[in-house]
Amino acid sequence: MSAFNKFRQRLNHERTRASGEPATPSPLLSATRRRLGEPLVVQKPSYSRRALTRLPASEDIWVCWRCNGRDDVSRVLDISIDGLFIQTSSPVRIKEGMPAKLEFLVQEGRIQADALVRHVRGGAGLGLRFVAVADADRQRLKAMISRLRTHHTKAAHPPNRAADPD
Repeated sequence: MSAFNKFRQRLNHERTRASGEPATPSPLLSATRRRLGEPLVVQKPSYSRRALTRLPASEDIWVCWRCNGRDDVSRVLDISIDGLFIQTSSPVRIKEGMPAKLEFLVQEGRIQADALVRHVRGGAGLGLRFVAVADADRQRLKAMISRLRTHHTKAAHPPNRAADPD
């Protein structure tokens, strides 16, 4: 028996022991579910591939970037500790997997990073993943993201104000 089949058997055994039901439904159980109108196939929830949620850059944050001989300045649309999406109308000669150099100048200071192009959306922009950020720059990046998160939370949940009696 292969290691995979042994693993699958063990997993089914654990499921059966934990739930008290067989891991694979019996024909009788399937027929009962059909009669009751329950779905036979249960869809798994779709999860984002992204490990961390990106925050919309509600403030005007701009980045100077260089990729494949092109130097440009673009607005940051969203950002996380792992990457960002920048607005550029014509990502000509830029393909997924190409390296890019980034430089921000924000309230927290100057932030430099090396990135890889992950997505190219013509007419919209580029998705970039950070691959190298110096420790001091990473601290400034975290501070900027914290500031954006605070701003985003305040904008999403405005304080309740009592109605002014007139």
